[in-house]
Amino acid sequence: MKKENDQLLNVLNTTHQINTDIGQRLLISQQTKLEIAKMFDLYRGVAERGQILYFVISLMNRVEPMYYCSLEYYMAIFRHNIQLANKNAEFSVKIAQMIRNTLISIYRTVAGGFFHKDRLTFQFLLAFKMDQYTNRYQPEAWGHFISNQALLSP
Repeated sequence: MKKENDQLLNVLNTTHQINTDIGQRLLISQQTKLEIAKMFDLYRGVAERGQILYFVISLMNRVEPMYYCSLEYYMAIFRHNIQLANKNAEFSVKIAQMIRNTLISIYRTVAGGFFHKDRLTFQFLLAFKMDQYTNRYQPEAWGHFISNQALLSP
């Protein structure tokens, strides 16, 4: 009987230890999940700006049907610029570098293929969409700009 009790105590102690270990691992897992979600949110700005860039480029197909940029080509440029960011820099600096490098590189690469007369349209669309994204877009000013354009036409 004593031997059975000792075995039962050993099993209970082992189970308790395993339960404690699982609880600690679960806590670490939850903390890691929160850290990953936070990092994901920090990179979200880079991804959203990249999305805006691609869709502005796609809009240029309406200006001139010849303008086309495949998603595969765009993603190759995008990934390359993400990799160029200084890995040793402070995180906020690194994110800013990613955004800036991507914008400049894609603009130079893609706008170089546009007719000169259409580059201003591309610049305008890009600036307008970025202003919308960063909430600097003011509908009143936009309406004023559009309504006064009729006055400027000959």
